[in-house]
This record gives sequence, C-alpha cells and structure tokens, in this order.
Amino acid sequence: MYREACELICAEARASGVPVIVGGPMFSVPEIVQEWLRIPGISAVYAGEPDAHLPKIVEETISGEAIPIAGLIRPGDEAGEIHPPLTDLDNIAFPDYSDFPWESYPNKIIPIMTGRGCGWGVCTFCSDVFTTSGRTFRSRSPGNVLEEMRHQHMKHGATLFTFLDLKLNSNPDVWKALIDHAQSVVPDCEWTASVHVNTHGENGLGLEDLKRARRAGLSRITTGLESGSRKIINSMARGTNPDALSKFVRNAWDAGISVRMTSIIGYPGETPDDVDATTAFLDKHFKYIDRIVVNRLSISPLTPLANSIQRNPAKFPKIHLKDLDLETGLLSHDNETFVDKGHQVAVTKLLKSAHRINRKPLKGASLTFEGVM
Repeated sequence: MYREACELICAEARASGVPVIVGGPMFSVPEIVQEWLRIPGISAVYAGEPDAHLPKIVEETISGEAIPIAGLIRPGDEAGEIHPPLTDLDNIAFPDYSDFPWESYPNKIIPIMTGRGCGWGVCTFCSDVFTTSGRTFRSRSPGNVLEEMRHQHMKHGATLFTFLDLKLNSNPDVWKALIDHAQSVVPDCEWTASVHVNTHGENGLGLEDLKRARRAGLSRITTGLESGSRKIINSMARGTNPDALSKFVRNAWDAGISVRMTSIIGYPGETPDDVDATTAFLDKHFKYIDRIVVNRLSISPLTPLANSIQRNPAKFPKIHLKDLDLETGLLSHDNETFVDKGHQVAVTKLLKSAHRINRKPLKGASLTFEGVM
C-alpha cells in the first residue's frame, strides 16, 4: 500500500545520491521482491525481520561491498533467500522515538509488539502464516515487555500504548503480566490490544480477567468475528464460535472495555443465510460493539486458502484465481458470490447494520485511541 510513497522517496534520494533499502517480513514472495527491485533508486530489498541486522545492512549498502547477508537482495540478483525468523526477541533494542515529531500528534501513543506471529496461526485466509514474521510464533518475555513500557514512559513521558500483536493473548504469561503489573510499571497507563477468543483451552478472557485488564488500563480490545455463521467460521479454521464471541463481547462491555470487531464477506461457500447470520450477530450485540470493519475477501499467495484453491479449483467453483498482482501482493480473482442477487441483498443489510454501529459516538479512553489501528 506504500509503494507510491516509496517510489517518490526513491526518486528524491536517487537525485541526491542517497541509497535506499526497503523490506520487511512481507517480502517473502520472490516475484514481489524482483518487482520492487525495478523501482529506480532502490539499492536493495531485505526479506526478513531487520531488527538485529540493520546496522550491518546499512554499512554494506553504503560501502558498496557485497557482504553476504541472508535476506538482502540487490538489483541484478536472480534470486534471494528469506532470512530465518528471529528467535531471541529479548535481545532486540527498544525502539528510539527521540526524533519522532510528537508535537504534530494529539496524543503520544507508543506502539509495542510483544511477539511475532500468532499463537493460533492456522486461519486459512491469514497472510501472516507465510511471512517471515509468521512462520513461527515467538514471544518476548513478560519482564522484557514491561521494561519497554517503563523505558518509553521514562524517556518520553508516555502513558498510552497500543500493542501491535495479532493476538496479544498468544502468550498467556505476557497477557497475565500486563494485567498484573502494567499500572505499577506505568501509573495511569491506558492501552489497546487485539486478542483471539480461542475455544480450545484457556484464553485469559473471562469476565474477571477482563475486569482486571480494564483496571490495568486496557481501554479498547479488538477481535475477529469474521462471520456470524458457524459453518463459515469452521471453514476458516478460526478456532472460535459465535457463542464464545457473544459471551466475550458482553463480558468486555461489562468490564468497561470498548469492543471492536472485524468481519469478512465472500469466503468460499458463503450463502445469503451466512451473511444474514453475521448481520443478526451485529444487531443482537449492537449495545456491546463500538466499531465493526467489513472486509471483502482478499486472497494472499501461499496461504492455506490460496493453496487449496490452486490444488483443487473444482472445490471452489465460484472463485477464479488470476495472476499474482505484484503491486498489491495479492492474488487477483473473480468471486461469483458477489454477483448473486440474494447475496447482494444480504450484504446491503449487513452494511447498514455495520454503519449503525460505526455511527455510535465514542467516549472515554477509547476516544483517546481513535485513529489507531
């Protein structure tokens, strides 16, 4: 999504003789790497998590010496390898926001990621399961996470934090440590998180857990509804169900936490009845949900869903895959589901229900984080 901005940066840098490196964990598809290497001004693409290697990558690029660095791919290289996932996350330095223009923002909100990947990690549509950050789940220690909160508070006076983890409760020890110690580490802190309402074992999201989390500063929580249809949720391998999600949103609301959810339309096998089930869930829980995002299904390469369609297209008669779009990193496709009149009517009802929820005014600490993903 930032390709155009990167092209403009590369043009400016090239005119000044400044080398440019782009990259990150999403550069895991060789064809996409080669497409980016064709942008004038790019010196190299790094496929991997650069945290521990960035100084060496920069030194190599400035010197022009071909120092072998796994994951670093230069123009003219026929292929390249992805750097293995980082393992010891506690040894990664805390981000330094000293030069960030805090004065341009209404609130000083520090992003923190406690782990890489997802503790569940099997949802069929999720692109994170194949990127370098998602091929395995790795977590920082609870003490290291709390120490970063303390560090950013002491250095920048920050009391607002947004946790970027796909599912913050992937590591129950980190989740419990935040609930137990966040306020003692940073008094009066407020924070946001995304979680997985897992029905396979303890997930730390019971009513008492959420009440403690709110007392610890958790003001907004996000989870994936994706569909109100049990059939579709099972097809997605979500590891949850509508009953568990219903209980969760009610408990979060009772605990005083603002709830946000995501949903997907157009998943293979979806019927108007399945869409209606999502609408019914939203209508039934209107009181408890502050925001809902409705996403049209996208298909990323190498995901379980993409692999299944490519191996056996006859099982997915309404999905017609095309070539990989090298600019978006998605598999272009036609979805006949969306031209079905009954499905269109059902989606219209769903969007009206979502709009009704999204018009609700935000208040309290949740408003503080408005605009933060």
